[in-house]
Amino acid sequence: MADQRRHQTFTHHRNQIKEVVVNSVYLHLNKITMKTKAAMKRMIRSLETASADAR
Repeated sequence: MADQRRHQTFTHHRNQIKEVVVNSVYLHLNKITMKTKAAMKRMIRSLETASADAR
């Protein structure tokens, strides 16, 4: 009986760890996406000004 309970807590613990890992990975990817979007916007803006200067 005690073994069963230990298994349940272990599974619960593992699920919590999985959740934390998934959340941190998700946040990290979100940050990268934001940075990439900002960089893309900057690049597009500089390209636009460059083409405007070329005209």
